[in-house]
Amino acid sequence: MKRLYLLLTIALLSALGLGAAPPAQAAPARADIPAKAGRPLAIQTDGVFVAWSQEVQPNRFSRYANLYAAAIGDAQPTLIATLLNYYEYIGGQQPSFALDGGTLVWLDAALAGARPYPLRARNLRTGENKTVTEAQASFPAIRGSTVVWWENLGQSGEPGSQPALLRARDIGAMSEPVTLAQIAPTRDYLMGGVQISESWVTWRQGSFANGESNAPCWEQYALPRSGGAPQRIDSLGCDLVFALNDGELSGDTLTYTNSYRSLVMRNLASGQIIHMSGPHVNRGNVADGRYVFWGKLDSPTVWGYDTATDSAFPIDQQGFSGPAPAARNGVAAWFADAGAGQSIVRARPIANLLPSAAAPAVAGRDYFPETGHTLGGAFRDYWRGNGGLPVFGYALTEEFTQRAPESADAYTVQYFERQRFEYHPENAGTPYAVLLGRLGAEALAAQGRDWQALPKASPSAPHYYPITGQAIAPEFWGYWRGHGLEFGDRSVSEREALALWGYPITPPALEQLPTGETLLVQWFERARFEYHPANADPYKVLLGRLAADRVDAFDWR
Repeated sequence: MKRLYLLLTIALLSALGLGAAPPAQAAPARADIPAKAGRPLAIQTDGVFVAWSQEVQPNRFSRYANLYAAAIGDAQPTLIATLLNYYEYIGGQQPSFALDGGTLVWLDAALAGARPYPLRARNLRTGENKTVTEAQASFPAIRGSTVVWWENLGQSGEPGSQPALLRARDIGAMSEPVTLAQIAPTRDYLMGGVQISESWVTWRQGSFANGESNAPCWEQYALPRSGGAPQRIDSLGCDLVFALNDGELSGDTLTYTNSYRSLVMRNLASGQIIHMSGPHVNRGNVADGRYVFWGKLDSPTVWGYDTATDSAFPIDQQGFSGPAPAARNGVAAWFADAGAGQSIVRARPIANLLPSAAAPAVAGRDYFPETGHTLGGAFRDYWRGNGGLPVFGYALTEEFTQRAPESADAYTVQYFERQRFEYHPENAGTPYAVLLGRLGAEALAAQGRDWQALPKASPSAPHYYPITGQAIAPEFWGYWRGHGLEFGDRSVSEREALALWGYPITPPALEQLPTGETLLVQWFERARFEYHPANADPYKVLLGRLAADRVDAFDWR
């Protein structure tokens, strides 16, 4: 029953299309490698090279996989092996090949062979081949010169008649393999999802807790490379999808999807969760430092996510939804649809995929050559209709999705020099579909300044607002009152000015600005007003570049 369940599940996944040495050179800014014919199965990268497998089905009775590799930027990939065991290579648990530091390891299920399949290694720079083991290996992983694998497992990670061994070998020195962990043979577990870093080895272990006719339930395990007993880390839920190639291990940090479909970053040394977000509806999370990449079943199908800023950004409208993307050493790689049944392997430096990276001019969108960004849709209408360049400045990012401060909701946003635009679909059809970020209040909070605890103005002061207890300084009143959002009122109404700037939240005071100047400043909910007495009118009042400061703080590079 277990075998039938696995084969049926793998067939279903197949139908759906699912499937530490530093780099010696930088990846090209743009690299598209024409993939060969066949449905994409899995992809790996180490930041300099990329390797992938594709289905080959010459007739309805035959199906196998080809394994390719290429240096990023090469026009022609190299065929590494033709692999008979197709199910071994879509990997119910993970692809049966791995890549790091220019070395590719793969389970050599050759056309003429039968299990056990030898585990091979190739130096992609020199072409040198090595045999890692002739034993019955499954689910290899590599970091630096160390290769790890599970031994004595059956197809798709099922237990064999002998104890399952987690083995490791230094293929640089070709020292004898060593056993890191051992599990007695039983029908109660499945294995997969092997990862290795300089400090840890991790894997997923599944069991049919709800009976063999139901989905297996998976748990995440980790083992220090320095020795010790395997540690159960977390539950991953009862679904074969959780056993797919998902997550990444780097140093002490393991990134994975838990049973609630939340994205988790956990420090294995301390056991502490250092990031959690979601739930995310995605498949095949892979991480490179703070950045995570995944595929979706709708368009755009390849996305990136920055855990440090809680921001998600589209990468490719043409990406295949099944195979998980790959990321390592500052480079992301994925399959893209080239049409007519053909695919392309795309590789890009992660810095070139971030919302702050310069974008090409696009028909139907305004383009700012000064910053290399575009503006369109509701944001363009809002920018044009409510002050444009003098009020908001140039665009500093493309549109992306970001969780609002102090909110559980995420919105489409775009940053300009002086403001953050937020699109609120719940307000569609009203003047409030696009709202401005409370950047003044957010900047004060980031500085550790509690504006509510600051001295209040006298209620008798001109332009006093009791809701915040502050009065707008005479130097700033004309500018505040003379600009506002366009609600159709005659001239600029007070409600239009209030919608643009918000209430005053600090008293006017002399402050040293990031430029080093000391000027009269007053903070509002959405802006910082600066008084420059030496300037000619109408430039005595200038606006702080609060949004630019926020983008700089994201450290997107």
